[in-house]
Amino acid sequence: YLMGERTPHLDPNCRGAFIGLSAIHTRQDLLRAVMEGVTFSLRDCAEVLSEMGVHPNRMLACGGGGTSKLWRQMLADVLGCPVSTCASKEGPALGVAILAGVGCGAYSSVEQGCEAVIRVNDPQPPIAQNQAEYARVYDIYRALYPSLKAQYAALAELSKEESTMKIQSVFDPAFARYGKVITGLDTDALIAALEKTEKPADAVIYLPSVASLEETDLYPILRDNVYGGMPIQIGFCNGTNTKLNCVEYHRDSEINIPAQDMVFLVACESDLVDGHLDTAKVEAFRAPAGAAVELYATTLHYAPCDAVSGAGFRVAVVLPKDTNTDKPEIQNRTPEDALLWARNKWLIAHPDSTEAAAGAFVGLDGENPDIAALI
Repeated sequence: YLMGERTPHLDPNCRGAFIGLSAIHTRQDLLRAVMEGVTFSLRDCAEVLSEMGVHPNRMLACGGGGTSKLWRQMLADVLGCPVSTCASKEGPALGVAILAGVGCGAYSSVEQGCEAVIRVNDPQPPIAQNQAEYARVYDIYRALYPSLKAQYAALAELSKEESTMKIQSVFDPAFARYGKVITGLDTDALIAALEKTEKPADAVIYLPSVASLEETDLYPILRDNVYGGMPIQIGFCNGTNTKLNCVEYHRDSEINIPAQDMVFLVACESDLVDGHLDTAKVEAFRAPAGAAVELYATTLHYAPCDAVSGAGFRVAVVLPKDTNTDKPEIQNRTPEDALLWARNKWLIAHPDSTEAAAGAFVGLDGENPDIAALI
């Protein structure tokens, strides 16, 4: 159970274990034990079918494991029936093709489609002596989960404690994958102008472009030196917040300059799987007042967070001009188009967020990270 289990034990805390390991065992023994453990797990599934009155008299193996003659023999011996492989190397894709054939009328039923398409190789029958040996070991295997269930849960709790988010610094080496602190900039005048902007006591507001910030002497330096002459905008994100709620990304770096210490909650775009992010991958980094912090284009981020409970924040946000303004009207052509929330802004929401309720793509899986207890 390297990633938890679903059938017949609906338990995400299940983990792998070697039982009976001693000094006489070799690497080969461990490899075989893993293969046998997987096979016994499939026997568990077959037992569920048996309890439902379904008794298969043959099995088909597909995928990488199915190509192993040794593993097919294990399956035959443990399941007690002949095991064959499909002549096609693409088992799941073949199934999809059969279903498509039924859907378009090429076959009248799934059964007819299977009979017409599926070809199997010669079966491997079970070996009686092996069946008897595996039957004895399987009884021991089946007793292990109930015996270890409580320990699995206890280990999971320890894991949660160890993985509790810690607030790091933007000057720590760990931040290098997300961004960097830009040195050599005098941010005092910008901070003075930022301090005069509105800051709600119980919410977060964002304005993409603010004239009083763009009139400071730092504006042309950011435009020409930092963004290489690209047209930019300076807005602000002010308020109070301790949760992630969403993540966003742009096609370019974003620079944040806080008037007070604040905390970034960030992850990497490379952590996305089909537009989804496991929130356990999110990290927290504290930035000091006045620092110019660049977040790379590949860094997932969203609203700043308080560094001190209840203190709130004022953060100047520098981006290419017109970013975060009205979403362009497009015809969806790629999977990523579903994430486009505003101009140059792709957004992924947690199901508990107001953005999700407003129709944003929901793809943050797990708890909604909250640093309230850490500040």
